[in-house]
Amino acid sequence: MKKVILVVLTLVGFMTMNVQAQMAVGGTVGLQVPVGDFAEGINMGFGITVIGKYMVKDNLALGASVGYSQFGTDIEDVNLSIRPITGLVEYHFGTEGVRPYIGADVGVYTVKANVKSQGVNVSASESYLGFAPTGGLIFGKSESLSFVVNAKYHFVMSEGASTSWLGANFGVIFQL
Repeated sequence: MKKVILVVLTLVGFMTMNVQAQMAVGGTVGLQVPVGDFAEGINMGFGITVIGKYMVKDNLALGASVGYSQFGTDIEDVNLSIRPITGLVEYHFGTEGVRPYIGADVGVYTVKANVKSQGVNVSASESYLGFAPTGGLIFGKSESLSFVVNAKYHFVMSEGASTSWLGANFGVIFQL
């Protein structure tokens, strides 16, 4: 946990040092599809992510993201939510028009199970280290507004069975 906080603080430090860097904020929404062992008993879900990043070079972005994904289960009145808080790095191929990119998020994923039984809600949560390789396209509507589509493969290093899912996301990015 201390290492993750150190990585995020280092990224924030790099972002504040480069005055010429361009800041961007935005968000994505999308379908989250469990894969591997995680798909056994867990249903497709929905996710939302808020993103903040700096373009430290024309093709390199550093930043952070906060997300929330909700999954149903095969058991009635049981659901699962996962909240990643991550640092991110992206490499963009090109600077104009449609720009493909690859990247990765690394950080803390809080996994929470909720059970509703006889009108009483019970929940338990655990935090784990996780990462998410990403690939996508950014295409600009104007200098200050871009749209993004991406696929993000989340892998949470949880105890026991693996926790992983593929997100198919779309959203907007505002240049500040």
